[in-house]
Amino acid sequence: MKKRLTGAAALILAASLAGCSAVDKVNEKTSEEPVSSAVEGGSETTPTEETTVSTTENVVLPDEEGYAEGYIGDTMRNAFFDYVVNSASIVSDYKGIKPAEDKDLLVVNITIMNTSTSSLPMFDTDFFLYQPNETEDDKKYIDTVTAADTSLKAEGMLEPEYSIGIHETVTGDLVYEVPKGQKDFIFAFEEYFDNNEYGDVFVVRFTAK
Repeated sequence: MKKRLTGAAALILAASLAGCSAVDKVNEKTSEEPVSSAVEGGSETTPTEETTVSTTENVVLPDEEGYAEGYIGDTMRNAFFDYVVNSASIVSDYKGIKPAEDKDLLVVNITIMNTSTSSLPMFDTDFFLYQPNETEDDKKYIDTVTAADTSLKAEGMLEPEYSIGIHETVTGDLVYEVPKGQKDFIFAFEEYFDNNEYGDVFVVRFTAK
């Protein structure tokens, strides 16, 4: 049975065990054209129409190296679910939650569609955020505010831990405390399986408004 990566910590562990980490895959692609392919025609690894839900016309699949890159509004299709980053905005206050003096809040609104054959346990750390163009040594993963403090909850936010039923869809906000003035980000997910192997990496690049 397949299972998902549960947060940036698992990615860091993978980087220490494997020769090519998710970050390496992202860095290798920075000088290349974005990898984006519509599902028209399908492929051997493409989930069938009966078990998938797409909210956009553009479905992004990984290339032969296991890397998929998209943008706001694209449907990122992995082995467990489809997800779409609907919007990304910088705010100084999120429903009473305020950042530190030298920080802003980044609000990422996301829709997740369970395309698997069982309920999916999810965590707000399943998706990891970082700034582009950082070296591996300098790279810092940014956690959600609820990952740092589970008491920081507000209506509309995804819970620190939740579940998505078969063929069901969840939409909500992930809120991050980010450096003031920073607007460009990478929002990513990496597959992880029961046999302890890591799979494809899915990256959404955006400039927050």
